[in-house]
Amino acid sequence: MTASSTRLSEIFGRPRAVFPVVHCCDATQAREAAELARSCGADGVFFINQGGLLARAVAELAHDFAVEHPDFWVGVNLLGFDPHFVLGAVLAKPGVRMIWCNEALREPWLGAAQGWDGLLFSGCAFKGQTLIPPDMWGSAALTAVRLGADVVTTSGPRTGVAADPAKPQAMRAAIGDHPLALASGITPDNVGAFLPSTDAFLVATGIEESFGHFDEARLRRLVETVHGYRPA
Repeated sequence: MTASSTRLSEIFGRPRAVFPVVHCCDATQAREAAELARSCGADGVFFINQGGLLARAVAELAHDFAVEHPDFWVGVNLLGFDPHFVLGAVLAKPGVRMIWCNEALREPWLGAAQGWDGLLFSGCAFKGQTLIPPDMWGSAALTAVRLGADVVTTSGPRTGVAADPAKPQAMRAAIGDHPLALASGITPDNVGAFLPSTDAFLVATGIEESFGHFDEARLRRLVETVHGYRPA
């Protein structure tokens, strides 16, 4: 599958999208967080196996939530699992339409993803990966596109720390209108610096009141700020 920023805007009906990331401590807490994200107008949600719930349970929860809300984009980030394995799990129970893998793909995704109409968010110069120097940010993003990333996904240096705005700017210059997402350190207060260069935002700590629980006021303000942006 190929994607473009135009396709993202067609899917979500706006130039920029926001996807809260649910730390899954238990099924009840995770479901409540996802419901809050949906009610606040988020474009979708990612369930991540970080917080106590095992990967299999997270995948099941994501599938059930997607089936219950077919108009809402649901994704998974199953840490420690190869993205091709995750794709197999997703294909076995249709409904989940986004896969986010923090690691870079080591082989092309396109062949394996035949028949799946979802979006792959693939980590690029991501926290925890081999450090990529600034002069290679653009070429790293191009490599991610070549390997099949529907949405090139980068981050700040560590959890809760925002990226240098020059990072998504360099990637945007290299990949043109191919979709670009940013994770880590995004808040309602700093997202404005990234809106001109970045199509989608994956956010957890910047909108949490405690681990796994979103602050409704911050979540709503982030969604309103991102959705209110209009490119020059």
